[in-house]
Amino acid sequence: SCCLCGHGGVSVRLRLSACLSVCTCLSVSPPLCAYVHAYTQGALTHGDRRATESRDLSRYNLDTKYGRTALEHVIRSVMTRTKQLIPIPNSTFFDDVGIALVGVGLLHESRTQLADNKDMFNLSRFLNRILGVPVDLQNALFSYFAEMLAAVVAAAKRNGRYDEGILDVDYKEAEVKLVESETFEGSTSVGTVFTELHTVKVERGMTWDKACELLEGCKHESEGFYLSKKTQRGKQRAILVLYRDLGKSDKCNVYQPNLGLMPRQERLSSLQDKYFQAGDLQVVQRCWSDHYAQSAEGCAHAFLSGRCRRKLIGEECEVGRRQRTYHILSGSVLSVWNEMERILQRYGPSSQQKIQIMRVRTGDGRVIIGNYIPSNCVVHLRQTLRRISDDQKGKETLP
Repeated sequence: SCCLCGHGGVSVRLRLSACLSVCTCLSVSPPLCAYVHAYTQGALTHGDRRATESRDLSRYNLDTKYGRTALEHVIRSVMTRTKQLIPIPNSTFFDDVGIALVGVGLLHESRTQLADNKDMFNLSRFLNRILGVPVDLQNALFSYFAEMLAAVVAAAKRNGRYDEGILDVDYKEAEVKLVESETFEGSTSVGTVFTELHTVKVERGMTWDKACELLEGCKHESEGFYLSKKTQRGKQRAILVLYRDLGKSDKCNVYQPNLGLMPRQERLSSLQDKYFQAGDLQVVQRCWSDHYAQSAEGCAHAFLSGRCRRKLIGEECEVGRRQRTYHILSGSVLSVWNEMERILQRYGPSSQQKIQIMRVRTGDGRVIIGNYIPSNCVVHLRQTLRRISDDQKGKETLP
């Protein structure tokens, strides 16, 4: 257990809190202990505009889809007595844990099925129930769960499907620029606070000349330019395929004219299902250059099918665009939360009405963390923030 004065939101910005953590011999680290209490008290564990990765407590948040997947692996391993992903601590581990989980009401007496199928893999219930397990076995079980969680996350990262819940704008080989920042005043019960609306532009993609430069160093016959087997409106998609570790891995780096280096590596066999290696470089150059030029302002839907459903209903679409613009609201976001939420629900696209945390790293190394604001909502939000700021400044000038 721990004691932590759980001040969150604006008060943290204005006055630092003294925190005391008292940990027992259980397998809970002091940072995790602090996180659990701060999270339950409503403190912001991620999103401070001054925070960097080293101050981010969200990595200790276990109640994620990866945590629930890890818990499912643990429970099923105990029920079937077969190891999954990671080795077990000792030969009697599954028997000992099975008996303990029956005792705390998580497993049926047969130890082959759950005691309650409703909300089967509830992480909060699991962590609370194992408090009734003997300390030594509790340590072993939690360590096993932590190792399973690490294995699940590692597998997700290896497959290119890891999602930490934050939209991270940190493209490799892309130019990220902060083009505008506007500061607004506001007020809370503790005094004057400030929010900032940032506009960031990202230029990604790869020119034909740059692609040819990368191709000059290729050593394998399978490396080179590929064209899509499927043709839409007379257009083919061109990609560049290069091995990352020739001779050590069969996975390839894939480059696209509109996106540049793709974050996920692909096996050549899977690529060959959709693409074929091109021999005529003039055809490849035409397809590559056309896609590069069109993607500056047009989305992938418009390039492939000639129209975009979102554009037809008046919404902005940036899927597959080479140049993208992001608007981020940072600072004392809680002071204008209700206004921001109302604007998102009224003017935001149906697919972007859920509030999304975003982290942007600019070319000069600056990190901006805040709430992503869809383009449709920026004008309305800026007007509202300016009105609030003008009202606040008017109050300050009063005698």
